[in-house]
Amino acid sequence: MIKKLFFNIKNCQGFTLIELAIAMAILAIISTTGVSYWQNIKQRSELKATTLLLAKFMQQLYAQANWQNKAMIVWLIKKDQSWCVVATEAPIFPTDCHLAMLSFTPLSPSVQAIGLTEEKPIVFYGKRGMAQAGTIQLSNNQGIAKIIVSWRGRIRYCSQNIFFMGIPQC
Repeated sequence: MIKKLFFNIKNCQGFTLIELAIAMAILAIISTTGVSYWQNIKQRSELKATTLLLAKFMQQLYAQANWQNKAMIVWLIKKDQSWCVVATEAPIFPTDCHLAMLSFTPLSPSVQAIGLTEEKPIVFYGKRGMAQAGTIQLSNNQGIAKIIVSWRGRIRYCSQNIFFMGIPQC
């Protein structure tokens, strides 16, 4: 009875070399498609996270300017492939990200700052609740995201040419 449960090894046939090659080719095609799709998802999430963190940083600057009744000037510093957003009280352009009192550096090097609108700084004007309007644009291979500051100090963000979960389109 036990012999009937087990199959006879002599009658087993394996796979041919052609069948193995076809299976490996199909597996290679599926894995390369999956890797490229995963990289797209990763870059999209990096752009989304950087946009949301920078918008939160700008909201904190607006709140601090209101609380201290001081003007907070927001500058974009770009050096080579790196960039940062810094805040100062003096209207002097800072030369280094680490010398400013408040700064934001991106988590991912794949996200680049295209620039500020009209290359002028964004200013939050203390208890008046006003701001110098402007836009900061961020981009990577997946698209462009914008952080928009209105003259009333409202900070919004949107994506220009791609859908991000949680970020509306412009």
